[in-house]
Amino acid sequence: MKRSDAVNRLRDMDSRYACYVYCKNELAVLFGEHGQKLAHTLTSLVSARALVRAARGVYVFAYSSHMGEGTLHQVALRLRHGELVWESLESALSRWG
Repeated sequence: MKRSDAVNRLRDMDSRYACYVYCKNELAVLFGEHGQKLAHTLTSLVSARALVRAARGVYVFAYSSHMGEGTLHQVALRLRHGELVWESLESALSRWG
């Protein structure tokens, strides 16, 4: 997929649904690609700094207007999909206090 088309799709998801943290399989559905094509597209977007690789298989859209203090929590939710995510007292205090 062309880099500009991929960035436009990511911008659309960000503006419509405030979705800016993705698992690799979510990006596969969004771009309609799998395997080597998906890997090439992700490598291209990371090298262009449109996507930031936050963890293995988790990516953050760098141009998001919603990025902020909740980004780390969103990454943790993607890493432990379907499970509870615990936040340290220090992180909660710095976030809310």
